[in-house]
Amino acid sequence: MKTLIALVGPSRAGKTSLILEALKAFPEKLTAVRSLTTRPRREGDASDDIFYEFVDTSVFSYLSSAGEFVEEVVYGGNHYGVPKRSLLGDAVGILAATEHGINALRKYVAHVLVVRIWPMDNVLTDDTSRLNDDATRIKFGLRADYDIVNPFSPGGKEIATKMLIEYITPHTSVGRSQ
Repeated sequence: MKTLIALVGPSRAGKTSLILEALKAFPEKLTAVRSLTTRPRREGDASDDIFYEFVDTSVFSYLSSAGEFVEEVVYGGNHYGVPKRSLLGDAVGILAATEHGINALRKYVAHVLVVRIWPMDNVLTDDTSRLNDDATRIKFGLRADYDIVNPFSPGGKEIATKMLIEYITPHTSVGRSQ
């Protein structure tokens, strides 16, 4: 990939929703980067197949030891990894990433735009392991290229989506004719 748009932020900040909206806005020019994970599928979550390939721990461990991942992390007790093969080609890619994974992605992709998504209300989950993992990720202090506050109020998703699309359009070939 020549360009990668990486959304970072705490759990439930709206990263997945915003990525889905961006994919709808640019279906022919933007592609979701699929990660491998050992976590179980979420019941009724159709976006799982857009963003993840599900593998068991032995397959993940084998691929990890073979150096097949650009970056990998354990989050909420599950393994996640971005395989090198998912970053091939000339498409503009978009994914939700961890702050510490950005440096690894930057070593593999020429141009990585980092968009940090902040929820207006930080108390979005009572899942203690996710909150602890979020706190660990955020302390890396990554500088984002652009920040969006997702208010989660009526019309908030639309505002955050508009902000994301307006930002990525001039910074990539997404909004321009090829």
